[in-house]
Amino acid sequence: AVLLHAYEKGTDNVTRFAAFWTQQGCNVLIPGLRGHEDTSGESVTTLGYYEQYDLFDLLCTAAEQTGITRFVLHGEGMGANAALLLCGNESCLQELADRGISIELVVAESACTDLTTLLNWEASRQLSIRGFLGRAAMRMTVSQNLGFNPAEVSIRSAVGRMTIPAVFICGEEAGYIPASWSSALFEACTAEKTLCLVPNAGHAAAWAYGREQYEAAILERMAG
Repeated sequence: AVLLHAYEKGTDNVTRFAAFWTQQGCNVLIPGLRGHEDTSGESVTTLGYYEQYDLFDLLCTAAEQTGITRFVLHGEGMGANAALLLCGNESCLQELADRGISIELVVAESACTDLTTLLNWEASRQLSIRGFLGRAAMRMTVSQNLGFNPAEVSIRSAVGRMTIPAVFICGEEAGYIPASWSSALFEACTAEKTLCLVPNAGHAAAWAYGREQYEAAILERMAG
């Protein structure tokens, strides 16, 4: 089980899921994502885009070094974005399959539908950037600094290509990442899927407010 932390969080933030996965008979791997645990300042977060390829490399290395070839991906926020993007990346999945590596399940808490929607939401919510021109300038800055066009990164499209079973989770009061985004991803997903919306839970708080509901959703999907 690979546990993937959220934006502006760290590896310690997802250790709370470790006991659950070890109880399911899994080993647990918790990587630091780019832009968060690199103290040199050389890496910059891309909210899941380049992180999907980091995750691909991680699975290949883990399989080579341990002999373990079956993985579960469990991510929050940015980590969930990366997991879903990889699970919908057909070329990466084919290369993993060629190496005998498979992803058995993806658990995505508080993922976004696409990076443009996320950037527009945060620009308005946190930076008070409103209007077409302001948002377009922000997206252009992101493209120039990070080397990719956020308008071309759609998690919703990725889940529409997925064949890997998925659990979509969000707190119903998660203003930072609205629960409606998880619902939209659930609707777009064509694989076996479960939606778990936890009442009264804010962003990344679904486990704290509804652990039994959270665990039951995962176990239901694992049982098929």
